[in-house]
Amino acid sequence: KIVYMKDLENKRYMINHSMDELENELLDPYQFYRINRSAIVNLDSLVEMKSHENGRLKLSIVSNNDDNLIVARDRVSDFREWINQ
Repeated sequence: KIVYMKDLENKRYMINHSMDELENELLDPYQFYRINRSAIVNLDSLVEMKSHENGRLKLSIVSNNDDNLIVARDRVSDFREWINQ
């Protein structure tokens, strides 16, 4: 699988690490959180968090993209704890 990183200007960069490597080995867990199977967010980029269907959360970040960043239902509780660290 190919993993891409997007910057705040919505530029996309291909990187040579898996999502698991990023989450577990490379990124600071106090700064980055994996919200679902396909997205990791930076705490500093979060702008808004709204309730979403089926107990999930929808996030807005500082950027000009319109990606749907949805926190997986089984990660919502841990995500809220991470936000409040």
